[in-house]
Amino acid sequence: MPLPTALVLGHDLIDAQHDHLLDLIARLQGCSRPDGAIADMVSFMRQHFRDEEEAIALRDQEVALDHGATHRVIAMQVLDIVAGMQAGGCPDRASRSISAILLEHIVTEDRMLKRLFSLPEPRHLTLPRGTE
Repeated sequence: MPLPTALVLGHDLIDAQHDHLLDLIARLQGCSRPDGAIADMVSFMRQHFRDEEEAIALRDQEVALDHGATHRVIAMQVLDIVAGMQAGGCPDRASRSISAILLEHIVTEDRMLKRLFSLPEPRHLTLPRGTE
């Protein structure tokens, strides 16, 4: 499923990862036995969070720290849901809960990054030779 225009942030990697996350969510919601799909989602979520925080940090360290804190809360929520499922909880409820958490984050928190990603990525300055 293509990423809806309203969710496009203007950062190629992050937009592609959000598109993939939406595909994983759709796959998760269509699974009768979502254990493997949940594992794939958690693995990809971790990588996406790292990539997103690095992309944000190139533009604004403070925003990256705040957004990273939000990611850590989400990761803990998702891991708690997975642990509950592994302890005998309902896989269908787990997949719905994980999907809802990630969708909510993309739609609310990540959409606020659009303005930040519209700024040019800072370039590292180098001094002319002989002025070091």
